[in-house]
Amino acid sequence: MSNKNFEQYLKKIRNNISNIYNQFYTFKALRNKDNEEVYNQNKYFWGIIIYSLENNFFLNLAKLFENKSDVVSIYSLLDFIQDVKEKRKIEQKIKQYQPILNRLWKWRCKIFAHEDEETFLNPKKFYKDYPLKYDDIEKLLDLIKELLGDIESVVRGKGHSYCYKVFEKESQTDVEDIIKKLKK
Repeated sequence: MSNKNFEQYLKKIRNNISNIYNQFYTFKALRNKDNEEVYNQNKYFWGIIIYSLENNFFLNLAKLFENKSDVVSIYSLLDFIQDVKEKRKIEQKIKQYQPILNRLWKWRCKIFAHEDEETFLNPKKFYKDYPLKYDDIEKLLDLIKELLGDIESVVRGKGHSYCYKVFEKESQTDVEDIIKKLKK
């Protein structure tokens, strides 16, 4: 695979990550009890916004960890790594998060991408069997930053993990600023 393809894949994944951060932290802020007054002013509007944000960040996050040969994901970036030892180290990092990734995939398949009858009829059982908390999502976001820094470091010979740390901070700052404006 060429470096041009790597750059194209990386650009697409970076855009997805930026969107996921913005979607997740906006969702999280709107669900925060401190911001109920904003939500209650136009609850039908905010209800659909919150639902859309949740749907998007779950689906987009799941896409980043989809392990199929014909999709652009973290796994497709691994194909650019020549050094087998380095590639295995990165794959091992992903495996450490497999329990969270398995639950994320269940949510993707049984709630967000498809209307699963069993889950529809008994959602409490599903949520109990496959819990996903904000902390789990944030762990995956941290993992993505680390993985992309590692992959870029190996493929390019230099790391860029610092730029991924900006996604989180900027997303949170933007949301805080918007919530302040909405409370006025």
